[in-house]
Amino acid sequence: MGSHEEDLPASQLTPEASARIPKPDGDEERSFDPEAAQSSWSQAAERVDGTGSRPPCSVMMWPTLKNRKQFDLVYSQGRKRTSKSLVVFYLDSAPDQRVAYVASRKVGGAVQRNRAKRLLRVAFRQVAASRNMPAGWFVLVARGRILEGRSPDVEREFASMLDALERAAASGAEEL
Repeated sequence: MGSHEEDLPASQLTPEASARIPKPDGDEERSFDPEAAQSSWSQAAERVDGTGSRPPCSVMMWPTLKNRKQFDLVYSQGRKRTSKSLVVFYLDSAPDQRVAYVASRKVGGAVQRNRAKRLLRVAFRQVAASRNMPAGWFVLVARGRILEGRSPDVEREFASMLDALERAAASGAEEL
């Protein structure tokens, strides 16, 4: 039986041209200038409400509530306001400003819970940027219907709830 293969030495005596011609970039139309490439290839970040604009960068990120004692204190001693898409707990006697965003499994799977918390964060930051937020601890709890709305709807709801909480704090009322 004959073999159709040739015996080739392991090392070639003369270097041959590479069969593959390396290119610095696979796309010949693309510029090799990194700054020029950024403008044409980068994707703009899109807000939850679909407008494509980013929230103001001047808004400071608030520290978050970390442990169960803090949450229990807000739930037991704080004021509570509810709407169709969120519940806000506010403890005005807290020593500093903190916030927490909560979405339970009642809201949905992990993707839905993450979107709900993102909507809460955006709403809180937008409202905080447009007004002087009172000192205290906030817990924003997403309800199932938050996914039906868009970011401006949640912002309006939170702003009206914050107004009600401030009025209640001024009048000394515990719950509405």
